Amino acid sequence: MLDALTAFSYVAAACCLGPPPPYPNYGVGPTTYHLHRGSTYQSGCYGDCACALSAAESMRGTLVVRLQNIGNATDFYGIESVNFVVPRFGGQPFNRTITGSGDFLAGQFPFADHQNMQLQLSIAPATPLWSNAPMTFDSEFGSRTIDPPVIDILLQSDPVGCPGVRLHLRASWFRSDWNGDGAVSMQDLFDFLADYFAGNGDYALSGTTSVQDVFAFLDDWFGQE
Repeated sequence: MLDALTAFSYVAAACCLGPPPPYPNYGVGPTTYHLHRGSTYQSGCYGDCACALSAAESMRGTLVVRLQNIGNATDFYGIESVNFVVPRFGGQPFNRTITGSGDFLAGQFPFADHQNMQLQLSIAPATPLWSNAPMTFDSEFGSRTIDPPVIDILLQSDPVGCPGVRLHLRASWFRSDWNGDGAVSMQDLFDFLADYFAGNGDYALSGTTSVQDVFAFLDDWFGQE
């Protein structure tokens, strides 16, 4: 049993040290995040520009998030190994690969909801609006739309958009989290099957929807991956 002096010393130490730092909402990492339904690629014009913005095309792939520093109200992360694929554009095969890295900052949930991401990205092969040279994509400083650890953020290559490229990232830790809500559940299975029968279930990223996508999805879903 602790004597009074020892107990007092523990209390005093706890008061001096203060509470432990908050656990980072997006993990310590390196953590692989998987893009999900709602992640899209668009090119053209937006904002006040007159030219047309393309339809939002499905984009899949991964990025790695690694904690760099914990602040008073903001956590700072490095983004590594970006590897996105845009299989189709305008109803035609597109097969562009987007790679790069960058930074991500986020307010500590539930006390702050600000977030900002900036990425240096390259595309291959090049497009009329995007050469092989890296371009800077910035989300601007805004508010989170979904609780961590899910990432939901819109990045633009040009703040004015005359013309530009827009990327909407919706990502979580689980590949089989088809609806991107941050958990693996029965709803993911229902949503995947609905997309599969609609011809939008390219889970294996082969460029087409096939029965192999069902097997690949179920293997990850049962494994909670």
